[in-house]
Amino acid sequence: FYHRYWWNFCKSLAYTREEELDVIRKQMTELDSRYGYIFNIMINQSLGVSSASSDLNKLLAEKDTELICHAKIFANSVLKLSDDELMRLASNLQHYETADEYLYAGMWQMKQNHPIKAVRLLKSAFNLGSEMAGKVLLSESDTSLRWLAKNAFPEANYQEAKVMGVGKNWNYRIAAALKYPPAMFEILSFEYKQFERQLHHE
Repeated sequence: FYHRYWWNFCKSLAYTREEELDVIRKQMTELDSRYGYIFNIMINQSLGVSSASSDLNKLLAEKDTELICHAKIFANSVLKLSDDELMRLASNLQHYETADEYLYAGMWQMKQNHPIKAVRLLKSAFNLGSEMAGKVLLSESDTSLRWLAKNAFPEANYQEAKVMGVGKNWNYRIAAALKYPPAMFEILSFEYKQFERQLHHE
């Protein structure tokens, strides 16, 4: 019932179309006035404005319907829920729209020993910008490591490069270009050693 409006709302937040946010909030409030406060919380979050603690407490107390699960995951930066609670909320979703929803759904599937589903969801989260999804994938398998390296996740590039050595592997340079400190240190050390060799040969 709410899914189409929810998707439009998330897209509007992603592109910060404030005028669209207001229109969708009014549409949602007309559909069910109980939930108007939720969209105020989310608009405030996207604009960096604090929400009333009474509204946040009201959201926490809501029964976990699909819409409420979406909202709680979305507003987690202010609700401060645990990973276990976020995984439980994500497990209730029929559709995933945001990086965090894919992330916690993937972590839930991992916890349930469904690695194929988990990796698929975590890759979707990573593609939507979740750095944490990259960290979770990094710990899972060599296949995920190679996939992350190809997709320019600096820690994965760094780990791949360590096998081959700094002088012969562009993964170090990719990780350094992405401002990953250990890779930057390795590149600087390598370049300095190269410079010293040149001095000794002259």
